[in-house]
Amino acid sequence: MAEGNDTGSSGPSFRSNVAVSKLIGTCPTVTVSLGGVELECLLDTGSMVTTITESFFASNFKEKLNSCHWLELHAANGVDIPYVGYLEADVEVLGKVVLGRCVLVVRDPPNHLPQPKVPGILGMNVIRECYNELFQQHGPSLFELPFVTGDASPWFNAFQHCQRAQVEGDSPKIGMVRVRGRRPVCIPAGTVKIVPTTCPQGRFGPLESGLFEPLTSMRSIPAGVVIAPAMVAVHRGTAYIPVLNVGTTDAVLHPRIPVGMLSPADIVSLPEGVTEVVGSPNEQVRATISSQMVIESTQPSPLDGLDLSALPPNEQDKVRCLLRQYSSVFSTSEGDLGCTNLISHEIPLLDNAPVRQRFRRIPPSEYEAVKAHIRQLLDSQVIRESSSPYASPIVIVKKKDGTIRLCVDYRQLNSRTRRDAFPLPRIEESLDALSGAKWFSTIDLASGYNQVPVAEHDRMKTAFCTPFGLFEFNRMPFGLCNAPSTFQRLMERMFGSQHCQSLLLYLDDVVVYSSSIDDHLERLGAVLSRLQQEGLKVKLSKCEFFKKEVKYLGHVISADGVSTDPDKITAVAGWPRPNTTTELRSFLGFASYYRRFVKGFAKMAGPLHQLIAEVQRAQGRSKRQFLAASWTGDCEKSFNDLKATLVSAPVLAYANFSLPFILEIDASFNGLGAVLSQEHEGKVRPIAYASRGLRPTERNMSNYSSMKLEFLALKWAMTEKFRDYLLGQRCTVWTDNNPLSHLETAKLGATEQRWAAQLASFDFTIRYRSGRTNGNADALSRWPASETLEQCLPGTAVPPVLQRPVPPNSVLQVTQAAISAFPSHSAEELMALQQADEVLGTFLTFWRNQRRPDRTDRANLSPQVLELCRQWDRLQEMNGVLYRHTQRSDGGEDLYQLLLPACLKEEVLQQLHHGHGHQGLER
Repeated sequence: MAEGNDTGSSGPSFRSNVAVSKLIGTCPTVTVSLGGVELECLLDTGSMVTTITESFFASNFKEKLNSCHWLELHAANGVDIPYVGYLEADVEVLGKVVLGRCVLVVRDPPNHLPQPKVPGILGMNVIRECYNELFQQHGPSLFELPFVTGDASPWFNAFQHCQRAQVEGDSPKIGMVRVRGRRPVCIPAGTVKIVPTTCPQGRFGPLESGLFEPLTSMRSIPAGVVIAPAMVAVHRGTAYIPVLNVGTTDAVLHPRIPVGMLSPADIVSLPEGVTEVVGSPNEQVRATISSQMVIESTQPSPLDGLDLSALPPNEQDKVRCLLRQYSSVFSTSEGDLGCTNLISHEIPLLDNAPVRQRFRRIPPSEYEAVKAHIRQLLDSQVIRESSSPYASPIVIVKKKDGTIRLCVDYRQLNSRTRRDAFPLPRIEESLDALSGAKWFSTIDLASGYNQVPVAEHDRMKTAFCTPFGLFEFNRMPFGLCNAPSTFQRLMERMFGSQHCQSLLLYLDDVVVYSSSIDDHLERLGAVLSRLQQEGLKVKLSKCEFFKKEVKYLGHVISADGVSTDPDKITAVAGWPRPNTTTELRSFLGFASYYRRFVKGFAKMAGPLHQLIAEVQRAQGRSKRQFLAASWTGDCEKSFNDLKATLVSAPVLAYANFSLPFILEIDASFNGLGAVLSQEHEGKVRPIAYASRGLRPTERNMSNYSSMKLEFLALKWAMTEKFRDYLLGQRCTVWTDNNPLSHLETAKLGATEQRWAAQLASFDFTIRYRSGRTNGNADALSRWPASETLEQCLPGTAVPPVLQRPVPPNSVLQVTQAAISAFPSHSAEELMALQQADEVLGTFLTFWRNQRRPDRTDRANLSPQVLELCRQWDRLQEMNGVLYRHTQRSDGGEDLYQLLLPACLKEEVLQQLHHGHGHQGLER
């Protein structure tokens, strides 16, 4: 745009206003509404695009700009016009609304240059659509309307330009022809299929026939599909196009994809010998195709080799069609990477002093491999040459296949980087979302980090030095401390609304899940579409589609539940005994990752944890020597039991929040235990185990009775450990403490009243059963664990009583009948066990000889044997078994107590506990 300036001294006549008006004319401007915002625009039929200035966009719109880096914008003189993105909005012109027009947002000129008089330019992408709308409504009389022919209206010339472009253009094409319908059209290999398409209307009404010409660029058409020019009949906007599949696999055309252009044409006469054939829309013709007919040989697609054996044959075709539609999402080679513009990685430092280190020596035998790897990264634009003041050394790591991986040691840079606290998902919470899922697909991005750009101002900080020069990363490298947070943030922006609803996200691992095949097709298509939209690529060889069982983060997930990954666990079977605390910690760390599959994990691993604590306290001796000397039989048993249990770990159930829960609780003076379960399809399956030790104040029997401890276990399990499961859900609580089952009518102290208030928001019913049938929670409560060993372990076993339906109102009653606490052993077995016992065996040598020990003998006897000697007169032998004669305090019948061998004490105590309502230790 030119502007006159006639200030200054008087000049020749051409400086007069008349002369200026002959040189410079006014530009036609119109008022339009863009997304509800009115603005003045220059009406420019010479512009292919519509634009607004960046300052106008910033002050009137809050939408996020879309990017289109593939579009280059040039002025008439060839100068590049910078722009920041585009806005998609409706444009209202002359009372007509043009839907969904893309408006480019161009940068404002520098302050020292003339600023535009109006903030926008209305280009042909809007003018032509407005003309088409008005011409369809008014026809040729459009040019007689007042708002077009008025003296001040700039529209007359603009619409005349549109008419000339259509009538006198190089091609009389009417518009695009697209596949009709809402479902994909599958074309089997080696066949011709008649495909229905939608055709645009002509300027002067609907067409009856036209010349169809396929697009020259067939990006939307699958490989092997041939569409030839044809004369087609058009009926109510529909034409049938013959489509040939010369490939060896089925091909799919998706709804609304463009396949060609339609031009107006009339059939004057058919050549001699040619007869018109009208095919039905579903007609399919088997064709024999010779190799000479195929111009381009088609390579087999990697998608053809996918294992979809879990699906019926007809469903396999649908899946392959879907994957072919998004074939551009799949990486074709190691260097074929995408790049998103949704996020960029930044490296905020605590100070500005550059990190600079020397490169490390590389074996000469690896020179060529390193050079080739760097060339590949350069060709893929992952790195570029650098002149940065920063320099970090590289480390060469060999993969299993013999190739190398180039890693950069960013430890010094990371130590000076401000950390990003963006959270990663909790695996346990993610797995809980899989309830009801039957179909799974896993998607793994191809070098996911390398598809995220590094912010331009931070790229110099990623520089790394090699013997061959200094380079820096354009894309986010591995090894940066904030890289996981950036990548997780990217995935949350893309799929956050679907996380734990239709898919699971953990960095570059994506699992799509559903309960039906149709839902899975829809969800998988949505994920692939979003990946394509954001420019990301997937490594097909690491993906699995439509599986009933997949591996995810060291687990195997299926419709049955979650279990350990056999590939990870088999390595445990041959794990050698640790020689250092580092090795021991490594083993325990690995085992702890799978603790949710091991009932009683803390008890099983207790000796190993205790050993680590003892080693840390060791002084004056090397820790390696102390570990070897302190490795006891209990440690060896713990180590071997953990390995054996992990190898045979069971499958855990998913929580189903449409079903009620079952909570088993138990408490002892060693700790608290709880098991959360549900009944799935008539079978009770465990979901989670929990246990913790008692705090010092809780171990005080004067403060905590057995009932109060059981109440504590209920409060802890329900309000702390399993709160997320049980809040708002129906739950049945099973306890072996009968007084707790009458909680509603019990007299409570101040502490118990506070606990009851916390439980008031939960919907639960307490039921009683004896300890014999409450073995799951009871075993957890007996762990000799300190309060620091509090654990939450999903469980495995289910008590037999839970596998039978229990009437909802049934309460088991405690009887006063005597219950035998002694296991069934014959007199001969008991006699042998007493003789083999250390204490009883020593005493029996005197008893059988009917000789009481003298003073010399007593000096060498243990206190336990001496106590038996003091009770000599109360002892009696029956059938070779030694008993103690006692009298009941209530005057009842005399009793004979078996002198119990030490090996039977634990068994008898368990029987007493199970049969007598969970008595405390003292009783």
